[in-house]
Amino acid sequence: TISITTARRWLLKDLGWVMSTKKIGLYYDGHEREDVLGYREEFVKKMADIEKRMIRQKGVLPADADLDGKRPLIFYTHDESTFQSNDGRRRVYHPVNRAPFFKKSRGVSVMVSEF
Repeated sequence: TISITTARRWLLKDLGWVMSTKKIGLYYDGHEREDVLGYREEFVKKMADIEKRMIRQKGVLPADADLDGKRPLIFYTHDESTFQSNDGRRRVYHPVNRAPFFKKSRGVSVMVSEF
């Protein structure tokens, strides 16, 4: 077997290849648009009202719970994520006069739960 350093040296010096990095373009998400800001304020007000009905710990409502004839709420989240085999692959070696080839698919996924 050969080392990674030797393989890189062969690619770069002996074969004349180059290493390219996949560029990530600028993404504008519009979080500061007027309609988005208005929705955000409305959402925060609704969540503040809903939070008054949330159970904080096993079966215990906050002292200032305002149920007003409604059922208590439980804030539920999940602790699992899916990772792809090609996540983070941003560098590739290729011949000088050819465009770099980056994989289009995200690859095989692995789900991790309760980490």
